[in-house]
Amino acid sequence: MPLSSFFEFRGPPAIDGLVVRRSPRKKVVLSHIGLLYELLTPDLKRKLTMIQTSVPPRFDNRERPFQHEGDECLLITDGQLDVFVGKQNFTLEAGDSITYDSGKPHWWHNRGSAKVELIGAITPSVF
Repeated sequence: MPLSSFFEFRGPPAIDGLVVRRSPRKKVVLSHIGLLYELLTPDLKRKLTMIQTSVPPRFDNRERPFQHEGDECLLITDGQLDVFVGKQNFTLEAGDSITYDSGKPHWWHNRGSAKVELIGAITPSVF
């Protein structure tokens, strides 16, 4: 079941269906786990979704890992994040990226006291 079944991105439409401006991006807060997503692609009707995500301090979803069809690529833009893919663990810092099969259970752990910012690309869209 796509994640979009549980929420709706709200915000202005993209310009000509192509351009998403910084300030009026569509946003969603998953308050039950503390994540904030901003949609960087114009809509959820494409094969590729790009998001900017804020990961709060001490976030750890080990008990409820993500798992969905496709591939995922993350670029850490600020902070440090532990990314677990299956039984592998990677500590990523600003400027580091990771690409993995998102069909494997994967989760994040922000050990720090500040939020982590990242850009993600997901194909096919799970939203």
